[in-house]
Amino acid sequence: MTPAADDPSAHIARILSGYETAADDFVARTAGLPEGWPLDFLKRHVGTHSKPVLDVGAGSARDTRRLAQWSHAVTAVEPVPSLHRAGKQRCGTLPVRWADAALPTLRTRDSSLRPSSYRVIVVNGVWHHVPPEARETALRRLSQLLAPRGRLILSIRHGPTPAARPGFPVNRLSTLCMAGRHGLAPRSTHERPSLQAANLRLGVSWTWLVLERLSPPGRSSRRSRQPRRAGR
Repeated sequence: MTPAADDPSAHIARILSGYETAADDFVARTAGLPEGWPLDFLKRHVGTHSKPVLDVGAGSARDTRRLAQWSHAVTAVEPVPSLHRAGKQRCGTLPVRWADAALPTLRTRDSSLRPSSYRVIVVNGVWHHVPPEARETALRRLSQLLAPRGRLILSIRHGPTPAARPGFPVNRLSTLCMAGRHGLAPRSTHERPSLQAANLRLGVSWTWLVLERLSPPGRSSRRSRQPRRAGR
């Protein structure tokens, strides 16, 4: 379902409420996902040498837990209270910092998310919820949080979304152009079908982008390497 355009903050509030209502089901479904993709993909692009990593929209912490197990200094951002609690429980004693914030601003009460602080930022399963008019703000903020040569790993959902957690269509090329305006150059692109059988039957698929923050941001991307494409 594609929502009508209105106040972005009101839309984000509806999304968070929808996830809070469906939290138990969401946690159960993500816990049942198979190993492999996207964890192998994340491991390849994030690596295992310890570095500061920001997981935006951590949900039930499937990605967060693995990133912490690979020895990274992970900050997990999750604004939905039930998912925040479930994520903390899933991570157990792993040294993960948790923050309550949401795109597009990622504003925390204690301003703990500092500019140029993260070597990798992961935004998985979130971007389609960000209203189109708020995406420039979101990409600007994500670019600011990345260290020079840091990488943003962004997943984009294509296809229908639940009525209680609606999303907006996302165009890959438009996203790359917008990212370029904020100093983010493409390094790799991957197309994948949904991992969930019900979503796969509905035709849901995903595009994964790996973007690198240029140093300094805003330098012309004409000299950047073209993104590598992976098969479906």
